[in-house]
Amino acid sequence: MSFSNDRERHNDEVVREHKAALARGEKRVLRNTKEGGLRSYPADEIGFSPGRGQPQVTTWWGMGILFCFMVLLGLGTLVVLFAVLASGGAAPAPMGAPKHHKGADAAGAGSRRPARPPRRPPSRASGPFPTPV
Repeated sequence: MSFSNDRERHNDEVVREHKAALARGEKRVLRNTKEGGLRSYPADEIGFSPGRGQPQVTTWWGMGILFCFMVLLGLGTLVVLFAVLASGGAAPAPMGAPKHHKGADAAGAGSRRPARPPRRPPSRASGPFPTPV
């Protein structure tokens, strides 16, 4: 019971200080901490809003690390995009996939299944309904 009473007294004191700071014209935000108590944050403090169960960034070092990670991710995306465009638009082969040799003939020599004959366009007479005589 005393732990709950101590927390309530602490929360009441934080709320009083928060209201006094707002009356002085300060921009502040009142949030719950991980321990369950209240804390009054300055509104311009660097960091994302505290939340439950998700990663939080509250320092400028953390913001810098996130920024560098996002820049590297963007550069990696651009490298892959330009690699695909430079190879003629074909996606790069996955690692370990057999390479296509230019010496293979049109019938697909060396492929596992035989080449198919070209498709013929359907004639007008074919279809699900019989043709009138």
